[in-house]
Amino acid sequence: AILSVGKTVEYHHQGFGGVVNVMPFSCMPSTVVSTQTMRISDDCADMPILNLSFDGQEDSTLTTRLEAFVEQVRQRQVGSGVPILR
Repeated sequence: AILSVGKTVEYHHQGFGGVVNVMPFSCMPSTVVSTQTMRISDDCADMPILNLSFDGQEDSTLTTRLEAFVEQVRQRQVGSGVPILR
């Protein structure tokens, strides 16, 4: 869990556009990390962070959530003048 938090901040300093935190459903350390990501996002200039938890079942909203995340990253990059990588 602590590595997830630390790496998220490190990725911000390295110029990453956003972070996807993938975690198993009902994993306590991952749940702690996911509650901290809003604060991390605020501290890291509103860097988009997407928390995805999986329980082995198909998630019908996954594609929509990923598309929305990608759009948030694009909008943040456009607003900051950072070139968009493809």
